[in-house]
Amino acid sequence: MPRPCPPRLSPRTVAPLVASALAAVVAAGCAGPPRTWAYACPRPGSTVTYDDGRTLSFARAAPDSPAVCIAEGPGGGEVRLIHAIIPESAIEGRGHAEGMAPLWPAKANNTANYRSVVRSEGSGIQYDFDANWRVVGFEMVQVPAGRFDAVVLERRWSQRSGGDLNAVIRYWIDTDAGIPVKRTVETIRGTTLMGPWQATRAVLPPPPPPPPRPPNM
Repeated sequence: MPRPCPPRLSPRTVAPLVASALAAVVAAGCAGPPRTWAYACPRPGSTVTYDDGRTLSFARAAPDSPAVCIAEGPGGGEVRLIHAIIPESAIEGRGHAEGMAPLWPAKANNTANYRSVVRSEGSGIQYDFDANWRVVGFEMVQVPAGRFDAVVLERRWSQRSGGDLNAVIRYWIDTDAGIPVKRTVETIRGTTLMGPWQATRAVLPPPPPPPPRPPNM
């Protein structure tokens, strides 16, 4: 016997079926492309006060390295910060600007691994550290300065020689103005001079206007 043909569906019948199928896809967790964020130094004119007593007024990226952000610090002195979060100082060591490059553009689970050299300001002794970074993802974070849509970076810092320091440091960077708004420090082993901080006040200039659209040809 010939097989019976399937029943013809009218547009009125098809529409609910399509809607049901789309709802099932959404319920199954269909997601778009992963979110990314292109790093840039904080918007010039951004001023942030932190609960550790610092106030930083960000001015520009260093002309010799776009990874280094120049800000005016306490007392009006110039402060150079790698990716706005790591001061250029002996206690933080060298190698961060180049070593962190694989993190950008930031996307969840991007990693960067390198060795940094730290010099004791007192004795001048040098110590090697392994720095292992990961982009944790993006989240809304609440601090006294307000609520920010932030990218979260995790830094695992372990000492290779001359000590036994092992710590996990997390940073939250606002994805709009590029300002760092929070840091946490978890010491797993040893001791560190690094401490947590969060923004208590932020004054942000408006974003620059978009470039003009080309005239219609």
